[in-house]
Amino acid sequence: MPVIQSLVAITALRRGPQDLPYSLGLLAAVVAIDATLHLAALTLAPGYSDQTSVWLPLIVGLGYTALFFDGVLQLRDLGHRRVQTLTAVFGTDGVIGLVLIIPLALADWQSPTSSALAAIAMAATVWQLAVLTHVLSHALAARLPEAIGWTLAYGTGTVVLHLLVAGST
Repeated sequence: MPVIQSLVAITALRRGPQDLPYSLGLLAAVVAIDATLHLAALTLAPGYSDQTSVWLPLIVGLGYTALFFDGVLQLRDLGHRRVQTLTAVFGTDGVIGLVLIIPLALADWQSPTSSALAAIAMAATVWQLAVLTHVLSHALAARLPEAIGWTLAYGTGTVVLHLLVAGST
């Protein structure tokens, strides 16, 4: 329970990744939970009705996230913070995903309320970017502008990869 409380506190911008235990098992569990939530969200979203089409974006997204954050830490010679930082990144993504999956599951994608769903998804994206900036500022011991820059680079890469993957499925 303390880990869940820490992830919620990080998602609320009150704690940082250093407040999580260094545990490869915890990291693996958090990645598995986050992947399950992404899989559920992708299967609910229009355009992914074919169950096999969800796997490529899922694997590419998880891999890109791990490689990006590990790369940023390696650039700053902070590889020793990898496990806690990735646990925070995937764990907070899971917390936000859990909040987002409820309206996704209840949504009628063909109705006029889909614009409300788009607004919810946009708010969740902005929240996620704020959380990632917060995590990076702690993990890198960086000032806010640097953390924002890395977060924007990550977000841009995510969009490009999703467009590339969507074009290949």
